[in-house]
Amino acid sequence: MTGCICEGNWRKIVEEYEPLIGQDFRYQGKDWCFFGLVHGGDDYYYGLREHGSGKIALLSCVGDFAGWDVIPANGKEEPPA
Repeated sequence: MTGCICEGNWRKIVEEYEPLIGQDFRYQGKDWCFFGLVHGGDDYYYGLREHGSGKIALLSCVGDFAGWDVIPANGKEEPPA
């Protein structure tokens, strides 16, 4: 291992979630924008910004959107599983 984050699950996560960046989702009954993937020191995260308040949520990529109850705001598209 070279220490590069591009090895392992990172490429799979990026492939699945990069097309969703900038889209709106419902989480905890509120509207959020998925702003991207975050590489933290201990994990990878889905980054969400709440509309109105600007509050940030970082959800571990150990789960998927469905596991976090993150659903498309328009209710028409299914997030990756």
